[in-house]
Amino acid sequence: RKKDLVKLSMGEYLALAKIEAAVKTSRFVAFPMVYAEPTRSFCLAVVVPAVPALRELAASFNIPDTAPLETLCHDALVRGAVLKDLKAASKAFGLKDAETPKSVVLVWDEWTPENGMLTPTQKLKRRVIVDSLKERLDAAYSAGPMP
Repeated sequence: RKKDLVKLSMGEYLALAKIEAAVKTSRFVAFPMVYAEPTRSFCLAVVVPAVPALRELAASFNIPDTAPLETLCHDALVRGAVLKDLKAASKAFGLKDAETPKSVVLVWDEWTPENGMLTPTQKLKRRVIVDSLKERLDAAYSAGPMP
C-alpha cells in the first residue's frame, strides 16, 4: 500500500508492513509498529512488549519481578536486548540493513480499539499512535541509532 511506503533521507524506500511482519516474529513483541521520518536515515520500532517474555528478560539483568512495566520499558539494558532480538529477527526475515530498525521504543500501554490505538479490526491507527508518542519518538531519533 502506498501509505505504508516511506522514503528515507538516503533515498531508500521502506515498506513498513514488511518490516512489521519481521519484527512481529520476535518473542518480545505483542504489537509492533515501525515508524520512519523522511528526513531521517533510519527507522524505529515501536513495540508493545509481550509482558511474560519481557519480565523474563528483565530477570536476567537482575531487575526485580515486581518492577513496574514502565520501568522495564525505559531500562537501557532491556531495550538493548530487545533491539538485538529485533535485528536478528529482521535478518532471519531477509530484510536489508536500511529496513532494519536501529532503535526501539517500548510502550507500556496496551493498544486496543477501546483506547483508540487500533481499529475494530485490530489495524494500527498510525497517526493516533505517533501523536501520542511524539515526544518519545523525537527523543529516540535525537539519541541516534542504538548500539
